[in-house]
Amino acid sequence: MPYSRTLETLALRDGRWWVDTGAFGEADVARVPPFEEVEIPVGRLFLPRSATPVTPGEEG
Repeated sequence: MPYSRTLETLALRDGRWWVDTGAFGEADVARVPPFEEVEIPVGRLFLPRSATPVTPGEEG
């Protein structure tokens, strides 16, 4: 299972096995095959952190 607010990348090898090709944290900029020319600011993939913690089951 990936860590919170982390982008993990995998690649298919030999048409049979998925191998880990990288892990990027919230502050990282990822360049991931086959899109190496595109910079992905990982932190923008996630919703902003809430200023007030929300307890599951409570409505905000």
